[in-house]
Amino acid sequence: MIGSFDERNIGCDMRYSAGLTRRIDYLQQHANEMFLFDDFLSRLRRDSLQILNASAGQTNMECCQLMQHSDICFVHDMLYGYQQKYTDIQTVYKTRFEDKYFLQDLHQWRNRLIEQYAMLDISDWWSQLICNTDSWRVMVRRLYETQSLIDCNASKLVMLIGNLGFMTSVLTGHGGEFGLDIDYSDFHSMNKVLQGVAPVMTSRESVIDNKEDLSTTGFEADERVIPKCFKFTNDYAKESVSRIVNSFYQGSYANLALIEVTLFHHQQLKKRNSHKAFVMSLVAWGMIEVTTEVEFIKIVRAVNDKYKRLPEEGYHEWNDNYKNERLSCERIGKRLGPTMPYQQ
Repeated sequence: MIGSFDERNIGCDMRYSAGLTRRIDYLQQHANEMFLFDDFLSRLRRDSLQILNASAGQTNMECCQLMQHSDICFVHDMLYGYQQKYTDIQTVYKTRFEDKYFLQDLHQWRNRLIEQYAMLDISDWWSQLICNTDSWRVMVRRLYETQSLIDCNASKLVMLIGNLGFMTSVLTGHGGEFGLDIDYSDFHSMNKVLQGVAPVMTSRESVIDNKEDLSTTGFEADERVIPKCFKFTNDYAKESVSRIVNSFYQGSYANLALIEVTLFHHQQLKKRNSHKAFVMSLVAWGMIEVTTEVEFIKIVRAVNDKYKRLPEEGYHEWNDNYKNERLSCERIGKRLGPTMPYQQ
């Protein structure tokens, strides 16, 4: 059951692959950005009410068919997941954790649910939707209606997102709106630690090139590479790049390659295939974390492997063999905004 408080213990004794561990860590660090969507939830309620009001004159059979529509199923699953955690957390708060450690326990509980979220093979869908909420109906239809394999997992994913949404609302200071008399003072004092903010890597004189064990050699990014890679290095450009990395990277090296190719096609990078400089620039800016030389090399190779399998023309010209990659690049490009237009 998604709503069980025993979820706090899920994954405690599990061993994940390096890639999944990296993905989980990233999602836990950026959970407040990913799962705080109260405004979007209010919009969903309004939109669904409009759909239901429009059905007032329909027959019983037409209403039954309407209730199976992807839009209605999505709103129902989302609100059910949100309400489910509201009930669970109220019960836990009143019976077991009405003290200063409640928020710390809730934070760990959310982390366990994020582990479940990260293991769903369609979880990237949410990060794409939350960056483009105006198109939520199109993306919902894609999730619920495209193929039977996805249909089996769609409700589970959306209810899990609803769970995480309510938890994040409480963790970010909205507990009073739900009847929870929570003291946030101690929690806010350690909020940066609990959010897992990635440290900014310090610069160094040059890239280490010796015979040391690369698996333990510390990695520090050379900030001097940034103006060699990016055409613009001002605060606005940095904030724009940071925004898309935070939204789309999610610990996936393939996504990092799509971010790089999108930035190139939006005239933000000086060269097309400078993967080493691109990754090092992101590390130097503090947007991704790399701790060893071997990890840095691994990322660069993975980005290169994905990049060389993409067409050389602008992503708008990619055929349907690259449909998913094209759609991802289009979403990243929209996130960059009109001041960084597609130019290919």
